[in-house]
Amino acid sequence: MSKKKIFTALALAAVFLITGCGGGGENGGTTPKGPNMADFPLYDENYATLTYSAEDYAQKISQPYWLGNVVYNEIALPVLYDSGDCYVNLLYAPKKVIAVHDRSLTVTYEEGTDYTVDAANKRLIVPQGSAIPTWRDGIELGQNVPSEFHRVDDWTQLGWENDYLVWDPAGKGTPSVYAESPVFYGKYLSVTYAYDIADLPKDVYPVHDGWKLTGIRNKLKNGENIKLATLGDSITEGCSSTEKISQVLGRTVLPGTPYYVHQVKNEIERVYGVDVTLVNAGVGGSHSGDLFGSKVAAKYAQAKALQPDLCVIAYGTNDVGVNDELEFAENIERAMNEMRAVSPACEFILVHAFPCNPLTKNNLGMYDKYLNKLNAIAAKFSDGSVAVADMHKVGEHMLQTKKYCEISSSNVNHPNDFMHRAYAAGIMTAICDYKK
Repeated sequence: MSKKKIFTALALAAVFLITGCGGGGENGGTTPKGPNMADFPLYDENYATLTYSAEDYAQKISQPYWLGNVVYNEIALPVLYDSGDCYVNLLYAPKKVIAVHDRSLTVTYEEGTDYTVDAANKRLIVPQGSAIPTWRDGIELGQNVPSEFHRVDDWTQLGWENDYLVWDPAGKGTPSVYAESPVFYGKYLSVTYAYDIADLPKDVYPVHDGWKLTGIRNKLKNGENIKLATLGDSITEGCSSTEKISQVLGRTVLPGTPYYVHQVKNEIERVYGVDVTLVNAGVGGSHSGDLFGSKVAAKYAQAKALQPDLCVIAYGTNDVGVNDELEFAENIERAMNEMRAVSPACEFILVHAFPCNPLTKNNLGMYDKYLNKLNAIAAKFSDGSVAVADMHKVGEHMLQTKKYCEISSSNVNHPNDFMHRAYAAGIMTAICDYKK
């Protein structure tokens, strides 16, 4: 081989080593990049010595847990399987379990006695003799439902005390339970733990965009009080939060977690030290087209009369099977235009709904089409006055680990307390830069 060919071959080999093997790092390799800690302003370096405090939780209830390394009171079920195994699935592998409470947050369970930690499998193991009440596998499908609950034949007969319905509304051949009673939430555990932020998935949780919602954010930074209107269906009405359950039953159902609308109001007031005047026009069973009919008319009129500075619009769940993506987008834009007609500076957060139980509805591909339309609407506003909060992606991520009834205590389409908190945190991420 000529000297020229030898030189060329060596040069190419050097280029291959540098570009293909990431030369420039120590020992000729690429130095692995760790997480950018600036992206985790709520990170607690002292998590190893962290103890649970109700006061601390009250401060953090609506903060985006994905901006830190501690999840407070993640809801999970202690499922007893036919094999005799009983365990609790968590979103992430716990580096330290800080506290395990019952769903009311009044009973604390002891590690080593009531549960052990299986970090490798992202679980808590519930041994025999544990004080933790267990929940039989299959209840969500109508199997092994405890006798204390009363089965009804039609959803119109469903009460919130002890009723449940076994139904197959989508005709998929797999019946499932629908309940607003404690069939599911009565056995919830609340798990507070620290996790490795490297386990957080990419592109799942909402992120703050400093170019969006600058008008409302400048008002808040200047200490101005604001007016907030929320439009939506039963999720926005608050269904399945323990605050709403308490209102329906006329007695306190602990922990009484506020639904996401109230959490957003409370968190804005906490972060910015202002007062928020709220009109909530969420109406159960409504879809986006109902804004312009009698079903929502009165509350919608109240929302417009408020002349809000910020309007949250959260439809989609009941639109599936009723409105195609074009009708859905037309309804959302009409509501925005009507709100702008009475409040020209109003800014908007458009919420993409968390997933419904796939056993209970067909045409689930409409969710993606709705999201595309919401993003297209937001893109029309070059001033950044419209943001989108995608809670569907968050819910789908949770369902990779959890049963549907662990994010919805109705097991159909109503968020439980933890999912209401995720809604609030997602909306607050659009408003607030927690890095500052």
